Amino acid sequence: MIPILLLIIFQIGLLNVIQFIAWPEMVYEPYLMNHGFTIYENITIAHVPLLLFILQVFFKLFTEPILSIKIFTWFLALVTGLSIFWISSQLFKKNKWAYFAWGLYILAQIYYEGNGIWFDHLVAFFGLWSFFFFYKFLFCSSKWQDLIFSGLFLGLAGISKQTAGWLVLPALAGFLIDWRRKKDLFKTIKFGLLFSLSVLLPWVLVAIWLVYKNALADFWFWAIHFGIGILPVATGQIQLPSWQQLIGSGMPFLIIIPFLYLDKKKRLEKLMTSLWCLFGIFGVYPRFERFHFQPAIPLLVIIWTWLFFRRKSRLLAILMILLFVPFWVRFFINNRSSTVRFFEPDVQVATDWLKQNTKPDQRIYVFNTWDHFYALADRLAAVDPVSPTLEWYLEIPGIQEKMIASLKQQENPVIIIFSSDYPPAF
Repeated sequence: MIPILLLIIFQIGLLNVIQFIAWPEMVYEPYLMNHGFTIYENITIAHVPLLLFILQVFFKLFTEPILSIKIFTWFLALVTGLSIFWISSQLFKKNKWAYFAWGLYILAQIYYEGNGIWFDHLVAFFGLWSFFFFYKFLFCSSKWQDLIFSGLFLGLAGISKQTAGWLVLPALAGFLIDWRRKKDLFKTIKFGLLFSLSVLLPWVLVAIWLVYKNALADFWFWAIHFGIGILPVATGQIQLPSWQQLIGSGMPFLIIIPFLYLDKKKRLEKLMTSLWCLFGIFGVYPRFERFHFQPAIPLLVIIWTWLFFRRKSRLLAILMILLFVPFWVRFFINNRSSTVRFFEPDVQVATDWLKQNTKPDQRIYVFNTWDHFYALADRLAAVDPVSPTLEWYLEIPGIQEKMIASLKQQENPVIIIFSSDYPPAF
């Protein structure tokens, strides 16, 4: 119990000294949803909805927006860390290994921009549990219940972010392994259908909610047609890494190579773990950001733990850790700050001005700057739909006309918040 408490204190302490990232979408979208705006219909969003549903609840429990997302971010980081500890103890049968895996996760989660909630962080949690139950089904139990749990968690990951769909591919590889080992194609197909139905169940629940809100067509356009078909190839959306970024982010994953080939024990188990880890990285394209690595981090620390405690690979694991230490230390030094990103002093001044110079029932329009002013100032948007001032959203036919028409319908004067240098550098 004492090691668990120490790791919790260490994780919270580290999160507390690293700069917190209050992504604007995570601030204003749940706020507006709690005030009658429906995502996809009244708020243009290219992502699937589960994280925003959860944040809605936290915004009701903790009325201050920045505090709400910080509490949920830290809660999710702790729960994911505890999950890694428990799952590692089941896989390795040794608590010492499990503590080590959790400790590695604390360091890696911070390094890959974990101190600020984004859709990928939720995929990391659900993807980990989907992997565990699939691994358990494939190599330990062969029980259909484990397969159902794996499918349900993968479905929850899917309604957290579309890039979780990449994890279907290692699951398909797992069914090929199952067929090869059991030589029973009919049984493998039956298990595959059961898994597929489990994955679809969370999507069915979302579809029911969308039908109830009369937003199914809007969801299809923004989350599927736009989010998957248009946005990834939109001008300005593609962001490839520099060599320094690629080395700093990708080097820890090179450990997968010796993990697969260093010895011949449990080849299929290691292959499955590696595939789940590698496909968790695929969300980094087309916009390379370090937090897009989050879905792969839980599997990566499990791989590192296995290598560290194996006699044949311990020296290699230690060497790789030592090579990575300078990158982590540099990140820590550069990101140690008590200032909340996107809630800097100038944003606080603008927020205070809005609160003092507008009435609670007076609507505002945020143009050419971050949209989180709606939530920070506790004022509703004067436009419908609410859309970021980004060309890949505003160039959709009819969007600007709808926004202008909604502005004209406002009875009270509308305050427009404008910036000439949006978006600022990430």
